[in-house]
Amino acid sequence: MCEWESRHDKNYSCQLLSEPGSRSCIFHTSGNKDPDRFAAELERQLHESGESPERNPRYNFRGYVFPGGIAIRTVSTLRPFGGLLIDCDARPNLVFDEAVINGDVNCIRANIRSLSCSHADVKGIAMFLEATVEGLADFRGTRFAGATFASAKLRDAHFEGASFEGQAYFEECEVGNLYLGLDRPTIFPVAQNREGLSLSALSRASFWRFARRYFEKYGHREKADAAFYFERLWRFRQYMTAGGRKRVIIGIVRAFDFLFLRITTAYGASVSRVIGSWLAVICSFGLVYAGVPTLIAESPHPVWTLSNWLTAFSTSIGAFAMHGPGGAAHVRMLGKLLVSVEAIIGGVLMALLVGVITRKFMR
Repeated sequence: MCEWESRHDKNYSCQLLSEPGSRSCIFHTSGNKDPDRFAAELERQLHESGESPERNPRYNFRGYVFPGGIAIRTVSTLRPFGGLLIDCDARPNLVFDEAVINGDVNCIRANIRSLSCSHADVKGIAMFLEATVEGLADFRGTRFAGATFASAKLRDAHFEGASFEGQAYFEECEVGNLYLGLDRPTIFPVAQNREGLSLSALSRASFWRFARRYFEKYGHREKADAAFYFERLWRFRQYMTAGGRKRVIIGIVRAFDFLFLRITTAYGASVSRVIGSWLAVICSFGLVYAGVPTLIAESPHPVWTLSNWLTAFSTSIGAFAMHGPGGAAHVRMLGKLLVSVEAIIGGVLMALLVGVITRKFMR
């Protein structure tokens, strides 16, 4: 018997005999194989009816290694295709978990009841243009060389851990439920796999625009904000890598984007980041004033005294809020410069807070 073992389903067992000199059957053998014989054996599996201890379930292709591309064809999608044809009954339940497909997957306008394709490896382009999956569409951990889900309709789409190495399109894709993992996506900067999946540079803006619209439609505000953040982030990076722009200008724009949009506000998606930026600025300048008391006081106190630290941080708070130096007399030009810089930064951050609150709570 075929000894191929599933990494994710210990209860699975292949019912076919192994190939001569191999521990696996023709479907699970990963080396070179006869494409014509493979197609003939697959055709036999598809057209035999009823259960049999000598073959696998009709539409279960778990772990199969396809020598080329495949096409999923149902009654509504009679289209020519140059690869291996899987001619299905209307609305089948298809299983491609852990399969390897060495070519394109053509599911254009297919009507499928459910599609389980977790941890598969699609080495070509997966085409789900105008396809309909009425139930589960499971792409967890699947690797795509490229894909198009444009105008597709998926009821329960699972993309946790999926990887899109090439370009992918999600324009006008409709989903009933979108799963990217527990609490994913998230803006939280130290979380692992914040996006929930891996996207190529050419696919990120398209996917996050699609995800944002889904989350907004169903009222998932935190996830919608995270999707908006990633959409803006990757769109900006894609735009800044375009040619024909001078390095100095690109550097200035990137610095402004990093300091006043991405880090401080997450592109208007995070109030907590703005508040955190306030505290960071106030504390940073306060520490400088406390460490060098002569910057802000005509008669400075010793560094490690309570009065010195109170004076330093009151000065920092006053400067940040643009209320002046907080009663301290500046005796050094550097001190005046620092207070002025902090006042400007404080004004910008307070204006950003108003903008973020307006976007989050009045949209």
